[in-house]
Amino acid sequence: MSFLSLQGPSPEWLMFHPFTPADLFNLSAEIIETHGTCLLNITWTIAADASIRFLNATKICVMTLGNPICIRCDYTEEFPNHPSGMTKLSWQFHYVGFPVEEDTDYFIDAFNLPPANPNSDDPQKTIELNSPSCEHNVLKYCGTCVEKGKYKFNTDSILLVMIKYCILKSV
Repeated sequence: MSFLSLQGPSPEWLMFHPFTPADLFNLSAEIIETHGTCLLNITWTIAADASIRFLNATKICVMTLGNPICIRCDYTEEFPNHPSGMTKLSWQFHYVGFPVEEDTDYFIDAFNLPPANPNSDDPQKTIELNSPSCEHNVLKYCGTCVEKGKYKFNTDSILLVMIKYCILKSV
């Protein structure tokens, strides 16, 4: 799978498609901290029905404060038509890369490409995620909260543990 930053409408919206993939089966998001940065971990699931043959990509847009940021996840390999021994199968994917700020509402839209044709069902799934304040366990170690001085490491307890460890070690 490859990822591409993409603003504006996808070119697939402008053409008719004789066959289109099914809508996303599921969409979820959570905030994770990695190397001092808080990011959205967006997870989506696609069903492995016959329409998966026509799936080219999934577009994900995150909007906050009126500024959408979008990526296009291109599927670089074909999905198997009939996985042996599996009657119900789904494929799950993750994207980690959208930065998170404290006390912010995020609206996440995702849809498969090519999309449904005009005058068809709306193909997108939408979820909302509200990020907590810097005092929350999820964000307090993230660089933005530490830089703003909204969370300070409790060095007293770290020092106490170090002293306790040294005393136990030396006995």
